[in-house]
Amino acid sequence: MIIKNAIVLFITTCLLFLAFYFIKDAMIISNTEIITKDFQYYELQIDSLNNQVDSLNADIFNNQTIIGKYEMALELLKEQDPKAADKFKLIFITQTE
Repeated sequence: MIIKNAIVLFITTCLLFLAFYFIKDAMIISNTEIITKDFQYYELQIDSLNNQVDSLNADIFNNQTIIGKYEMALELLKEQDPKAADKFKLIFITQTE
């Protein structure tokens, strides 16, 4: 009777060990899939943000170019017609926001 109980206990222990082993592996696989999906989602967000940054940098470059042209035009106007340049500055300071 003791040997029979020992064998039943051993078989039960082995079955529980196998059950926990497969449950652990299934959890690891499902967690790995979740992490992979999250990683892909964050990669897409990073790519999207990088595209926005590139777009904003292009807009900034264009706006800086336009501002530079206006500054050069004002300097040329100062040389050619100082009164008109002063009038432009006054209008720029007082009538625009």
